[in-house]
Amino acid sequence: MANEVLFLPKLGDKATAIRETVGGWEFNSIVTAESGNSLTVYTSGAAGSNITLGTAPNQTVLTSSLNSLIGSGFTDPQRPIRVSGVSCNSGPGVGAFQVINPAAFTLVGDTIGSIPSDMEGRGACSGPGLVNFDMQLAKNWTMKEKYRIKFQVDFFNIFNHPNFSGNNFANGYSGSNLFCGGATATSGLPCSPTNNVVTSQTAGTIGNFGQATAVLPPRQIQYGLHFSF
Repeated sequence: MANEVLFLPKLGDKATAIRETVGGWEFNSIVTAESGNSLTVYTSGAAGSNITLGTAPNQTVLTSSLNSLIGSGFTDPQRPIRVSGVSCNSGPGVGAFQVINPAAFTLVGDTIGSIPSDMEGRGACSGPGLVNFDMQLAKNWTMKEKYRIKFQVDFFNIFNHPNFSGNNFANGYSGSNLFCGGATATSGLPCSPTNNVVTSQTAGTIGNFGQATAVLPPRQIQYGLHFSF
């Protein structure tokens, strides 16, 4: 964060009309550039995919009973596995609201009922950053030494930079549609206490994971007139 107050020339050698209108303005600004707060990605529960054997009308559907990764009873009992070499945060152009990179996490390789050694650490990712520029133009007039009039124009987020709220953020990684032991949608056995090594996860199950769901205020302008005595 940085701020400055710049007093523009008073033009004291100019005519009164110019001195009182153009001269003596103030330029003030506050610039803020912050990285996002550390956050932890959790995965809440899990759901194994059903497996359909055979073709209609002679089909058999094997249903998975999987509903959690570990039996701690905690709402968010586990954290996903970090994918080596993939950045936790999404880069520019990935999506305006996509802050956390879904490709950096997986449940593939997880042994249900145990805690993996390569599990994502606490506070390993950063939430939305903040870049903001506030500015003020002000002019003072003094009358009979003890009276002062100040006119000011304030610009908040003058460049209208989009800043996403870190308080409205989806950091729960979906653990649904899992296949275990090399199974597919049409072969093998569903995830179970004995078939418990996750070998694949159906794409498109992340929902709004890693997305900021609210933005901070856009550019705002206000005018003020103060009389001091």
